[in-house]
Amino acid sequence: MPQKRARRGRGEGSISQRSDGLWVASISLGVHGKKRTRRVAYGHTKAEAIAKLHDLQLLAGQLPDAGNITLETWLTRWLELIKPSIEPGTHQPYQIHVKKHLVPRIGGVKLRQLRPVDVELLYARLLKEGVKPPSVRKIGTTLSIALNHAVRSQLIPSNPAHGVRRPKAAKAAIQVFTPEQVAAFVRACAGERLGPLFLFILDSGCRPGEALALTWKDIDFAAGHVSLTKSLENSGRVKAPKTPRSRRQVELTKIGIDALHVHRKAMLVEGRNVRGGGTVFVNISGGHILPNDVTRGHLRPILERAKLPAVTCYALRHTCATLLLAANVNPKIVSERLGHGSISITMDTYSHVIPGMQRGAVEALAKALGG
Repeated sequence: MPQKRARRGRGEGSISQRSDGLWVASISLGVHGKKRTRRVAYGHTKAEAIAKLHDLQLLAGQLPDAGNITLETWLTRWLELIKPSIEPGTHQPYQIHVKKHLVPRIGGVKLRQLRPVDVELLYARLLKEGVKPPSVRKIGTTLSIALNHAVRSQLIPSNPAHGVRRPKAAKAAIQVFTPEQVAAFVRACAGERLGPLFLFILDSGCRPGEALALTWKDIDFAAGHVSLTKSLENSGRVKAPKTPRSRRQVELTKIGIDALHVHRKAMLVEGRNVRGGGTVFVNISGGHILPNDVTRGHLRPILERAKLPAVTCYALRHTCATLLLAANVNPKIVSERLGHGSISITMDTYSHVIPGMQRGAVEALAKALGG
């Protein structure tokens, strides 16, 4: 049965639907060496085929001969192709990995000539030059994602990074305060301009970016809870949460609510907007405090004066979770408070608390059984 020819929209290129329902998109890259070069993309829907054709059209102007494309050329183009469809916070690490690590070391290798052994040698070289195993793993992930895109664009038949073992990276131990240190920290925050910010993170267990994006309309002082619906990126952009579970309502303790009351009064004295969409935690100029700056510029001085360990803002979030789990709060409740995508993430992250919970469970069981 012949292919069904579909009506094409303006600029869609050559698109048709096969008898089995698969959509086929093709584009000519011109004549090279007396031979016409074409690229073909397939999709289960017309929209998918058009999207892939769009990539091929973008490639056509800069990558006319797939046989001569170097990895540098492809990685540079790949960064341009994916930029409109991913978050800036995701694109930035990709860009750093490409420009700082991949291009200087293997950028001159032709894309079609890249082999698994080249990827293995890349990892070994990075480790020898002092790049830490966790960073090497992330660099390898970026390379593999870019090569998968090249496979989808039919520039290479398979991904040479697939199956190549990346160096093992020991899971970093999370930092948490002891109950005694928590008490000292609460005292140290009293009277500090941004002390309420750190007490809020410690109380709510929220991410630093979520706290820094908080607006006054997100706080219900009467009910004693806050709505976490957004996050501040290091670029200064406020974004929606990645998953539905990250959008949540969190009940606060009296300490947390009182800290926000104190902060609101202080912001009124400064002449800040403490209504509606006004940002709760701002710098002395009234602008956003970026997540990258909050630990070094604002938290560490408080910790130094209190002679407490030099932890990060995430340690406050981890401390909240650890204290709750140690108190035998249902892990599902803790997971919801933290905005984790699943309870398994919570249990894996805070596995160091599990042994104590097990002992508590055994004691409770023994008591119930009359032992």
